[in-house]
Amino acid sequence: MIPYLICLLASRKVVNSALVLPVVVFVICNDAFTYVDVLIASTSSTAAIRLVVVPFLNLIIALPFGFLINWLLTQLGPLKTRPLVANQ
Repeated sequence: MIPYLICLLASRKVVNSALVLPVVVFVICNDAFTYVDVLIASTSSTAAIRLVVVPFLNLIIALPFGFLINWLLTQLGPLKTRPLVANQ
């Protein structure tokens, strides 16, 4: 739940909230694959450990890495945004 709240807060702070979308999609897909692998098609007795580990990895690794990639794209890459300048 915390990764989703962080994504929601980040989407309110950035200029273009669509930049947060790839991170949100990755986190949701990661959670969905974990759910299917653990609860529907479990193949090992230790699969339930993933229900604890995956949200932690999303929070510690996936979110910062995704936000870093989005920041680099907006600062250096093709999605570079220009600061707003008042008309004189």
